[in-house]
Order: sequence, then C-alpha cells, then structure tokens
Amino acid sequence: MFGRRTKREAKKEVDPRTPAVIRIQCAIRVALAKTRIKTQAKRVWQRVYDPKYKRYFWFNKLTKKSRWDQPRFTQLYYEEDRKAAIEIERVVRGFIGRMRVRKVANTKYTRFYDGSVNKFYWLDKSTGKTTWNVSQWLLKQQIEMPTEDRMLYESYQKIKELEAKLREKDQEIKEVRKKRFEELEPEVIRDKVQDARHLQRPKNMDEWTVEELSAWFIEMKMEEYIPFLFRNR
Repeated sequence: MFGRRTKREAKKEVDPRTPAVIRIQCAIRVALAKTRIKTQAKRVWQRVYDPKYKRYFWFNKLTKKSRWDQPRFTQLYYEEDRKAAIEIERVVRGFIGRMRVRKVANTKYTRFYDGSVNKFYWLDKSTGKTTWNVSQWLLKQQIEMPTEDRMLYESYQKIKELEAKLREKDQEIKEVRKKRFEELEPEVIRDKVQDARHLQRPKNMDEWTVEELSAWFIEMKMEEYIPFLFRNR
C-alpha cells in the first residue's frame, strides 16, 4: 500500500554512527597509504653496513647516492603511527560500545508513531508503561518501530514531501499567471474601457465602476491615468 523507501529517502535519515564511521575510514585510508609509501621506499632504499665506520648507511637504488641518516618512510613505525593506532582503537571501541548500548535500548524499549499528533511515543517493555517524553540519549538511539508504525510514519513523511512540492508548484503557477496578466493587462483594460464607453453611466459618480470612470478619463483626454485606476481600484 505504502511501498518501500527509496535510496534517496533513506539517505535523508541522519545516522548518528556516521561521524564515527567517517573517522574510522579516514584513519584506515591514511594507514593504507602510508603502508604503500613505506613499501615503495623499501624498494628504493637499501640498508648497507660499512665495516670501516662500523655503522649502516642508506643507498638509493635509483639515484645511486648514499646517506647516513635514515630516509623518511623506511622506518616501520613513527610516533604519529602510534597515535593514529590509539585513535583508531578509541573510535572503534566507542563505535562498538554505542552499538551494544543501542542493542540493549532496543531490547528494553519499543517506539510507536501516533499519526494524529505526528509524534513518537515509547513503550518500556519492563514496566509496560508508555511515555511521550524521553531523554535526548534515547532519542538518538533510533529505537525500532513495529512494521505498521514504520509504514505509517514513512507515508506521513511522503505526504509532507508531496505537500511541499505542491506548494512550490502553486507558487510557480501564481508567478506564471502574474507574469501573463502583466503582459495582457493593457489589452484587457482597453477591452473593458471600450465596452464601458457604450454604457449609460449613472449620474452619481460614486456609483461608477472602474471601467466607467476610465471611459470618462478618455473623454477628458487623460488616458495616461487609466492603468493607475485599475491597479489601485
């Protein structure tokens, strides 16, 4: 009856996990990029032992040049790598923790939708009580709804979206009509005044219509004021 959500509609929903997911993806991409760079560096640089000085030096296979100091990206780990690993662990643990908490919250609560007031209410399964007001934390958990309530809510959202489109379309129609009327206004006024010139006007000027007054303005050689009369009634 109501149909399933499209991918576009699904993307509109705000997922509180998104910031954490993005941070994890960025950290992993940086780590993978560094791994590729280190692999390439190891192919270019060769660590060689000098028995005369009893120390190692680095030989560049491409340029055929040597150096005593260790080139960048030939080390296995850097301080920044350790910090990045700690950050990834922290984000992953936080993400897993939130998923566990959300699972517990979904076990304890059920969310319902009341279309008559366009609001959600929650059922505490342990007490059997319902409430309209819950904490901000519980609001962010996106507690699951029964299929009927979910379909009702999605239908309400779809109706709101269609209503917004209808309002936009009505505004477009009004603008087109206004523009068209402005284009036709001189012709319309001329036809109305032309018809009024053949009518017998009342003696009392307070009873005259705008068309009759405009016809009188023509007789008084004051045609330039006729558009002003119609605009201001």
